Amino acid sequence: MERRLYPATAHVALLFGPALFALGCGGNPGATDRGATDRGVPEDQEVEPAALVADSEPAMEETTQQGGLPRYRFDDPNRTWKLPNKLKEVSGITLTGASTLGCVQDERGSLYTFDLESGAEMVRQKFGPKGDYEGLAGDGERLLVLRSDGALLVLNLDGTARGESMNPMEDVPFVEFESVAFEPAKRRWLVMPKDAVSDDLWKKDDRVIYGIGLEDLTLADEPALVLSRKAIIQAAEDHHWPLPTRVNKKGKEKSDFDFRPSDLVVHPDTGDYFILSGRDRTLIAVSPSGELLGTAVFPPSILAQPEGLAFYPNGDLLIASEGISGESRQEGHGTETAQAVIIRFSFLPL
Repeated sequence: MERRLYPATAHVALLFGPALFALGCGGNPGATDRGATDRGVPEDQEVEPAALVADSEPAMEETTQQGGLPRYRFDDPNRTWKLPNKLKEVSGITLTGASTLGCVQDERGSLYTFDLESGAEMVRQKFGPKGDYEGLAGDGERLLVLRSDGALLVLNLDGTARGESMNPMEDVPFVEFESVAFEPAKRRWLVMPKDAVSDDLWKKDDRVIYGIGLEDLTLADEPALVLSRKAIIQAAEDHHWPLPTRVNKKGKEKSDFDFRPSDLVVHPDTGDYFILSGRDRTLIAVSPSGELLGTAVFPPSILAQPEGLAFYPNGDLLIASEGISGESRQEGHGTETAQAVIIRFSFLPL
């Protein structure tokens, strides 16, 4: 069967109806930072005390705009954690236990693990050499790390490498990959590029979600879903739900929604897809068939550069944001610095 990586008849949502890891990664994954063995921990681990600072009542200097998704109050988070400087460029997060959060950042081949309840220490487990690691997901038995070129590395829950790795995206036109998720209902992984995968003018606004085999990590013959940026904008306008806008030279307000996904996660209760667009500081939710369910646009004072998503089993949502220095902030972010944070939003009862 001929694989169609971007079929002309692909299911376009909203739409129009309700590695090999070893490639370029040589090095010793068992190497450790100096001093780890002196503290009585394994050679490939590093432990830091007082890693998290929790704010039980985070300050909300600006208002989050939200439409739809009535079981969340994105203007009223229940907890915020400030991350240590080593995770200033946090990129992917997932729960590895009842209250244990795993994180990767886009420069080091390490899994950083916290206990969100105690916040007492951070354990760093090396799994590979330096690289551009963007996504992290788990299925309860293993973790999957996504590198920006599409390579996937399988880890044990403690962050040690299993040695299983491949790049199922090697035949996809080169784009940057940042999003990986586990979809329990279909027992598969989902991988989403940051940009369109086609130069075709008719498809430049499309964003593809690919299905990946749970065990063999092979690419499915058809995309799991194709989302249209323009169709999302139209659906949001029809519902009067917020998306980023800008004022053009003629003084008219225009859409400024780039839709460059930085993470994707599947809701544990509903099975819906929650997709984060970091540059836009925007969260959207769509059904597995592509129907837009709601949007939220965060001000930079709350999430300077959101990069990661994770769900608790009860549906509570975690959003991770990179720290930003004044001189490197994106236009519109202001000039002050922002510390990397993780914010928790409660899944409210019906």
